Amino acid sequence: MHGPPGEYADLNGDGKVDLVELARVLRAASKRYPHLAEHAAHLEAKNSRLGQAVCSAATAGGSAPCQLKASCPASKTCDLQAHDAMSCEEFKALLEKIDSKLRGLLATAQVAKQQGEFLAGVLASGRWEARSGQLAMKPQQPPFKYFHKGSLAYVGSDNAVMDIPRVGPLALPPLLGGQAGLLWRSYEVYAQISWGKKLRVAGEFLRTKLFGRNFSNF
Repeated sequence: MHGPPGEYADLNGDGKVDLVELARVLRAASKRYPHLAEHAAHLEAKNSRLGQAVCSAATAGGSAPCQLKASCPASKTCDLQAHDAMSCEEFKALLEKIDSKLRGLLATAQVAKQQGEFLAGVLASGRWEARSGQLAMKPQQPPFKYFHKGSLAYVGSDNAVMDIPRVGPLALPPLLGGQAGLLWRSYEVYAQISWGKKLRVAGEFLRTKLFGRNFSNF
């Protein structure tokens, strides 16, 4: 974006940002700031008034996303349900509210693996540069986007639980029990780096199943 965010969003130059302009600017900005995509999707899916869409997309617990000086004398926060458009200053306040609610990804192996692969790709491709003594990605480099592939956890006695992510219109129920346990063991073998480790892990699983755990070293 070039120029103040309010001026960039105000496409028709009327000094206000309406629902179409807000959704459009958030969608465009989400290419560089992925956390805005969720808010843009909420706004695009809403057929209600701008205030209801903004409040559902940018707030939690019913609090409004921006501050007004005179429009809401009875409250410190603005209830945008009574407005069809927001001023440029209110739009700036909305962006600050969205940024304040940005949460980091969970510290899991799945997240770390995807981040590591992304960083390795950036470094190997040369799509980075030094800025003020620090490394930064070049503008043409797309930002990191996390793709949730589901959750799989072993719960003992050859059983596991598996949460399968929604893929488009297809939503599968969670998988429990021995079938999930077999999938967990299969992935444990597959996730090993070398074929030697794959064979060792598979052999340990088979030996434990046939003869039980080896406690002789304890």
